[in-house]
Amino acid sequence: MPGGDESAGRSTALEDPSDFGTELHRRRLAAGLSLGELARRTHYSKGHLSKVESGHKQPSEQLGRQVDAAVGANGALLALVRRPDRAVRSSTDGRAAGIGQTTGNGQVVLVGGSDAGLPSPQTWVLELAPDGRSRFAEGIERSLAGIPDGLGVVSFAGTYGTQTGAVDVAGLTAIAGSLRSLGRTLSPAVVLPMTIGLLHTIRVLAGEARGADQRTMLVLASRVAEFTGWMAQETGDDRTAMWWTEQAVGFATAGGDETLGPYARVRRALVTMYQGKADATIELAAPVRQRSDLDPRLRWLAALQEAQGHALAADHPQAMRLLDTADMLADSDAPDDESGLGLGPTAEGHTTLVRGWCMVDLGRGAEAVDLLTGPLAGLPAEQARARARFGVRLALARAVQGDLEGARSDLDGLADEIRRADSATIRADLSCFGPATRHWQHLPSLHDLRTRLRWLRGPAE
Repeated sequence: MPGGDESAGRSTALEDPSDFGTELHRRRLAAGLSLGELARRTHYSKGHLSKVESGHKQPSEQLGRQVDAAVGANGALLALVRRPDRAVRSSTDGRAAGIGQTTGNGQVVLVGGSDAGLPSPQTWVLELAPDGRSRFAEGIERSLAGIPDGLGVVSFAGTYGTQTGAVDVAGLTAIAGSLRSLGRTLSPAVVLPMTIGLLHTIRVLAGEARGADQRTMLVLASRVAEFTGWMAQETGDDRTAMWWTEQAVGFATAGGDETLGPYARVRRALVTMYQGKADATIELAAPVRQRSDLDPRLRWLAALQEAQGHALAADHPQAMRLLDTADMLADSDAPDDESGLGLGPTAEGHTTLVRGWCMVDLGRGAEAVDLLTGPLAGLPAEQARARARFGVRLALARAVQGDLEGARSDLDGLADEIRRADSATIRADLSCFGPATRHWQHLPSLHDLRTRLRWLRGPAE
């Protein structure tokens, strides 16, 4: 009979109702589940769960998510697990160093160069001033912290000359769109210098334009700055990512577009979500989703972010409610973005993909696999970053279920895309495999999976 032998061996010192083991024991009995049935539903052994209930083992976050879902606690059990914030690795290994750095007067400094057998191995410095002046320094053989004297510095002569004719906004927009496409397939460290250079051109042209032309250029600048922020986040630099997002808000406001202010909250919510901060994610996204005066697409993005926050907190009913809201908002007719560069993701079936993402955090790996498999198969090759991001989630869902060979197969199929994406946010998910698979130590296939993960995460990990 379920629960018949459940009090045996429990320590009387652990009867504090705030203790995880005590609360799990109480909720399991209330749900009519034996330890054996809970073990079957969560893929943890009966002995391991018994030790967690008795207080002889501390629960991992992954165990907390699994048992929370199994007994229908909607986050109450997970809240008792001690969880450090998830860290997204910063770009301190030099791959993106210097990109997007700013000086005190608002100048942007880009750093490039390589000694990989190319004709010019020196470091290059490009200085871009807000008034359009720019300089290029060549021949630097040391870092920015120790630039020697006597460099050859070339100032770019000439003016932007917008007064002589109309600016080719369509051409600049097409370049921005091409960079966004490259951002779906290439490392953010490769794309960032190009986006910053384009943004510099647009902001100077906007400063010289007048009337409607200036407004159009400023709105375009805001979209390029927003994308630059996303690329910065992908390098692992959250602080710089939000700095660029604030620049985007400033450009948009100056151009008469109030969309970016609320959108910046959604972008911040994305940052806190990857840091594992459920409450902050919900608090940032909810006010945007609740504003009926905003573009339905913006509210859709906010609803998805809010749902992911509730999933982090293991609150299944609220996460499902927000995902249903997102489905309705996705069906709404939204006006076209006047910049021609829409905010947020473009992947087909994105709402379903996020629903599958949430199921992993909700401890429902089997449902996650069902939801992610179809939409992922339909993503085209040019959506490489999205394929990598959600493909890693699918592999994680399989690993949680004990399908380690299936997880390794998924990662093998996406290996090239994962490495090319060079994404700090994807690496954050790859780091979740260790805790999620620790209780599968007895399976020989775990070694192969861990070997694959070490390669995918790169030498800096």
